[in-house]
Amino acid sequence: MLKLMYTDTGIYIEQFAQSTDGFIAARSAFAASVAQTLVCEAGRAAFLVNASDSAYAVLTRIVDPLIGVCLCDTEFIEVSVPGFWLATDTDSESGIFVAAFDRVTEADLVMLWNQSSPAFSMSD
Repeated sequence: MLKLMYTDTGIYIEQFAQSTDGFIAARSAFAASVAQTLVCEAGRAAFLVNASDSAYAVLTRIVDPLIGVCLCDTEFIEVSVPGFWLATDTDSESGIFVAAFDRVTEADLVMLWNQSSPAFSMSD
């Protein structure tokens, strides 16, 4: 499972062995136990990676038709994935997005994001 965390300071992406269903169930149970609202909506999330020869090589290896790839400009590629948005309300800009693909695809996406993430530091 991929976990994309959208916060005030940026986007963070991690890979977990847990299923999306298991994660959503555990998150829902926790929210209920602390009397917090949790919204879960199906949707898509996107993140940017550097447009490089190595990124192109990795992205062309990924054969999942649900993953969208769009060249933004000469510097960046947008990668979009389907999954589930979890947040405290429907209008929240901070939350967690979870998506599931095969482990190799997930690892490739995390690797691409890790190679690109310093370019997207929001503290600058």
